[in-house]
Amino acid sequence: MDPNFDIFADHWHQIAIIWSQIALAFSGIILAYYLLIYTTRSTIVEKYKFISLNEIKYFWYTALSLTVSFTFFLNAMMVKKHSTAHNFDLTIKTILSLAIGFLVGYVINTYLNVYYPFKLEKKLSALRFKKRISPESKKEMRLLNEDQEDTHLSDMMIAEENAFAFDYDVWIDDETGYKLIEKYEGNLHALICDKCRFRTLKEYKEEVEPSQVNGEPDSIVKYYKCTYCGHLEEKISEVSKQQVSAQ
Repeated sequence: MDPNFDIFADHWHQIAIIWSQIALAFSGIILAYYLLIYTTRSTIVEKYKFISLNEIKYFWYTALSLTVSFTFFLNAMMVKKHSTAHNFDLTIKTILSLAIGFLVGYVINTYLNVYYPFKLEKKLSALRFKKRISPESKKEMRLLNEDQEDTHLSDMMIAEENAFAFDYDVWIDDETGYKLIEKYEGNLHALICDKCRFRTLKEYKEEVEPSQVNGEPDSIVKYYKCTYCGHLEEKISEVSKQQVSAQ
């Protein structure tokens, strides 16, 4: 076997191992950064919003770095066991390792964007509805239902809920009367697609439709697209006087 080729293959193997380790370390840094930022969120609403907007994204960055690390490591192992002193042998093994790495990355990406949102929804629900302790009585607070909470919300808050722009939770301390109102954005996470039934329907555009009578804002049209099957949907809600004055 050509000694020069052996030296070349050995160098290739070492470089691939180094890049594999770099990518592995980078994935750990990304995950650690995400967890660090999450822990700095002081309220449940802030944690809820941060998870909704960032968890899948950061998990994908972490998984992508791990996939790159795996691909380099696989290529290094395949190159180390070369059987012929020919560049064609290395080329085929490099293409094969890249194909396997791409397949692994595709599977992870599909899982995170199609199946994981269901788990994320349960995680967010558990976070949002975990028990609250009153700072005054130190006892567990009671969450009001949709009918009960309206008496504690302003007309603007009710209008925002009706337009699906925001959602409000009202917690009451029955002993002291202490009240906690939490505000959640209505478009943070994906909806269930009517076509494929995956939770992959995301809002990508919003328009205000004027009234045909006086030309003032009359309704809000929200456009949704499924990131899995490409299905398009529109949802229309009326604009209240409070929303018009706020704009």
